Amino acid sequence: MSTEKSNSSILEKTLQVGGFLVILGSTWMLHADNKKQIEKMSTLVKKYETQLDVAIAQDPDVHKRYAKNLRKALNDLTPQERQVLLAIYQIDKE
Repeated sequence: MSTEKSNSSILEKTLQVGGFLVILGSTWMLHADNKKQIEKMSTLVKKYETQLDVAIAQDPDVHKRYAKNLRKALNDLTPQERQVLLAIYQIDKE
């Protein structure tokens, strides 16, 4: 009886570990797939940001409106938010 109980316990633990490994493997595969999708989206966003920047720079009216809206947005920020945003902009320029 104790041998059956011992074998049953070993089988249960083996199944638990196996189940855990399946879940871990599935999670890792999903993570890797999500990472690939994020990289694709990031590349796409960068491409469209570049296209938008070129379009804004080429049209003087759009550029003026964009600059005006940007100044409005900056004025709506708290002093701390504005300081952080300007610091990020300064780093990005370097």
